[in-house]
Amino acid sequence: MNKNDIGTIPFAAMWERRHTESEEETRRFWDLRADEFNEMTRGKDRKEREDLLAWLEERRAFGKDSDVLDLGCGTGRHALEFARKARRVTGIDISPNMIAHAESNARAAGLDNISLSVAAWDNVDLDAHGFRGAFDLAFASMSPAICSESTLLKFNAASHGHCFMSGFIERADLLLRRVAGRLFPGLEWPAHQGGIYFAFNVLWQHGIHADVHCVDSSWSKHWTMQTAFEAYAPVFREYAPDRQGLEEELMRCLREEERDAVLLREVRAKSAWLYWIQ
Repeated sequence: MNKNDIGTIPFAAMWERRHTESEEETRRFWDLRADEFNEMTRGKDRKEREDLLAWLEERRAFGKDSDVLDLGCGTGRHALEFARKARRVTGIDISPNMIAHAESNARAAGLDNISLSVAAWDNVDLDAHGFRGAFDLAFASMSPAICSESTLLKFNAASHGHCFMSGFIERADLLLRRVAGRLFPGLEWPAHQGGIYFAFNVLWQHGIHADVHCVDSSWSKHWTMQTAFEAYAPVFREYAPDRQGLEEELMRCLREEERDAVLLREVRAKSAWLYWIQ
């Protein structure tokens, strides 16, 4: 066998090593960002969501008689759109704050065909919950819940039909880069490379050949100092775990970026949509 054959590359192990956050750290991070994401759910990117659902409908991934799993449903951005067109939607998210917003949004929209629960996907037992092969479409948009071979294969096993997941191929956070430049002078901070690359290759090694659709995007948001600190501190702690006073330096750098009590976060990204049929 050729040493460069894709089947010999340990993608699953490589992916596993990238996941260093604890369940509690992950929950805290997304709880902190729930209000920010809820603003998007209220309409800022409605056209983008409608376009994605139309793309899936063209492929007959779901319809009015479909049961849909939205893994990492957040505040209900996509779950609400699915609920308007599908029979039943099950939303799961690790963040209690995200789910609280999703429940409120579903009530406000008059949608009673959504079931929402707080859970870490890694801990979900498909058989105990009746999820194995239960869904016409298993859907995960930019979801950190799929972070390993085991979580990906569990996601695949939840569907008896169609699967969709999306994630960043590359993401450049311009605020993060500027702060990194102050903390580590001369360092060219790399763009974030997402787990979607590993997901595609792990699926391939299991004989599942997903279609790929790439999308370029950019956006900007205003963050508070606390949100920025909570988001960036784990990144820099991982990069320089032995550096004394790192968090104090980070706060100083963030204050230098602050304007009118907020920080402007600008992001440029390339993402991939993976779609496959069982």
